[in-house]
Amino acid sequence: PFFIAEYLRLAIGERILRRGPTGVWAMHVAAESPTALRAALPLPGGMRDLVRRRFEQLGHDARALVQIATVLGREMDAEVLFEAAGLDRAGAAALQELRAREILEESERGGLRFGHDKVREVIYDEIPESRRPGMHLRAARAIEARHGQGPDRALHYAVLAHHYGHAAAFEKTLEYLEKAGEHALHAATSADARRFFERALQLEAEGRGRGLAGQGEGKRARWQRLLGEACYNLGDLGSARLHLQHCLDSLEPAGTKVLTSS
Repeated sequence: PFFIAEYLRLAIGERILRRGPTGVWAMHVAAESPTALRAALPLPGGMRDLVRRRFEQLGHDARALVQIATVLGREMDAEVLFEAAGLDRAGAAALQELRAREILEESERGGLRFGHDKVREVIYDEIPESRRPGMHLRAARAIEARHGQGPDRALHYAVLAHHYGHAAAFEKTLEYLEKAGEHALHAATSADARRFFERALQLEAEGRGRGLAGQGEGKRARWQRLLGEACYNLGDLGSARLHLQHCLDSLEPAGTKVLTSS
């Protein structure tokens, strides 16, 4: 069904199929027969070819906007999208084109979303890998500008860690992994907290292995303590003991205070 719907949208976009004044759909005069239709709009080799051809129909600004939209995810805030794309007045026209082409639509929460996540996936995969870090960096900065100081900022910590991670922004990624982990602990989602602190410790160790400045023993000890707390909440007492011991082993005698602090 998805392939058929996308193929029909492509036929409409290339004006092979169009609606007349009475609302009846009809083939363009040049494609009245099946043979003429196949010549005008041959079946693509696969779904990716179909989505790629629809993408190529878009104007320059619409292509730029939808590419940064794929970086932001399935759903997004329109203001964040425009900020990340670096479009001002041209952004409104580009967004209207994407809506008319049924690539983006209004979400139930008042933002924007892709009509189908497979469209987002294909367009994102077409972005050259060399461009992706810069686009994720723009996405992260746009989200920070929009939500960084707002009451809902904690809801965006994990997303910011994701984008800064893809942008290879080492310090920023660790900052938001820590914040996301703390928020998850406070929200009693200890499985998420465990995942964030494990990733922070792994990334920090990899960074030191590449010669980047580490976070220091105190910071690593704190992450181990919080990771131990998450494991304890999950009932994994063996892992909790291991991480709490790592915390103590890396601290001076005064470090006991860090273990018991909030």
